[in-house]
Amino acid sequence: KNRDEIEQYFDHFKNTIDAACSHMQREESLEGWMFINHISMQVIYRLFRILKTTPMNKKQMLIHKYSINDAIEHMKSIKQIRFASGEFVFSEMNKSTKILLNQMKISIT
Repeated sequence: KNRDEIEQYFDHFKNTIDAACSHMQREESLEGWMFINHISMQVIYRLFRILKTTPMNKKQMLIHKYSINDAIEHMKSIKQIRFASGEFVFSEMNKSTKILLNQMKISIT
């Protein structure tokens, strides 16, 4: 990793996850908070890597059009609905979210 990527990594840690400080008083709570943030950062860095390496067209990568926050905002709209019978179904996604997921080669089902 180069310095710029590491700085972006910590910037996302502070801003995207809003994890600048924990406000935890118990050690167990702090350990749980740190674990969740660790998993979150792995997901965010994977999104960053996908955006950085996936071509949008012949000249540009997805990162030129979408930020990590953009990708997260698109994915926030995806909902899973549980029916009384116990069956789970994904809600309908908007067109731009479908396009982004297809470009990123991410399957929700």
